[in-house]
Amino acid sequence: MLQHKYLGILKSEKVQLGVIYLSVFLIPFLLPKPQIILGTIINFILIYSSSRHSLKQLIPLFLLPSISSFLNSILFGSSTIFLLYLIPFISISNFTYAYISKRIKSRYVNILIAACTKAFILYFATYILVKTTNLPQTFLVAMGGIQLITALAGGILATLFQKDTSAS
Repeated sequence: MLQHKYLGILKSEKVQLGVIYLSVFLIPFLLPKPQIILGTIINFILIYSSSRHSLKQLIPLFLLPSISSFLNSILFGSSTIFLLYLIPFISISNFTYAYISKRIKSRYVNILIAACTKAFILYFATYILVKTTNLPQTFLVAMGGIQLITALAGGILATLFQKDTSAS
């Protein structure tokens, strides 16, 4: 009886969302490097969560990984202060990634288009900031090719995981 009560609590949407928010905030502290693994995990959570919840419910999910990465100073060392410039663009690209993956119904095509769009938004915003501010050029690699790779990997893994869990 007690076990059934706890399972009911875990099935609560509010509890699930709380676990998602807490996870994406803590993961950058617990697994700060390499960016390929961290980004893949975060993108997996973005796609998997957006398949189960509305985008409106996931708004904190689009912001929290960047905020915790900034607070932990993990990705760029002494240049992490510049991550503040990028947080709005990272949040927009995360939302766009989840939105496109949800809207396009063709499996894997949705991930390809969403990942390319996410990487383009981040690279373009970073390029503009590099050219107009003192944002270090090293951000171009992190906000371009690496974002594309992690978005593709995380999205494909989430799609495979969704397929496996829906079959059982």
